[in-house]
Amino acid sequence: MHDHTYRFYIRQGEFELDVEGDRNFVESYVAAFLAGEAELEGKKVLRRPGGRKKEAFKSSGQVDRAALQEFAKGRKLDSDSQRYLAFAFFLKKQGIGEVNAGLMRECYDELGIPYRPTSRQNLFLMKKNGKAEAGSRQGYFALTAKGEAEAEKLGLPVETPKKRKAGKLRKSRK
Repeated sequence: MHDHTYRFYIRQGEFELDVEGDRNFVESYVAAFLAGEAELEGKKVLRRPGGRKKEAFKSSGQVDRAALQEFAKGRKLDSDSQRYLAFAFFLKKQGIGEVNAGLMRECYDELGIPYRPTSRQNLFLMKKNGKAEAGSRQGYFALTAKGEAEAEKLGLPVETPKKRKAGKLRKSRK
């Protein structure tokens, strides 16, 4: 039977981890290290290097919950891009001319919609499509006339055309 030695080495900045041994030992040590349960040189590792606790999102209080819920009532917003456009329009009507990802996050939280980490890209897509332009500060965007026009009708129920009454049946000519 062959004895294989496994080696796991990682270096990140000034941090280095080098583990060598049989497969089970290396796998269990790396798993314990990633879980924060391993010891390095007699000192317990409490967390991974570079690992920070994420702070809870703090609301700025600029979004009026009741007004937002009234605005969203009756609107069917299926995608994040539609929601971003509608929320930017709502905030503009509330007197907030420039929006950023934080304000969008507040709108999502007020309506109880899960906020995706990649949702921020919708602001850049709005800019690319001409619905928004760069604001006065980095990360801020302002709606353009094209964006406002599209947002006004966005998500509202479309009136269906009235059905015509059935006419009399015509006899075929044969």
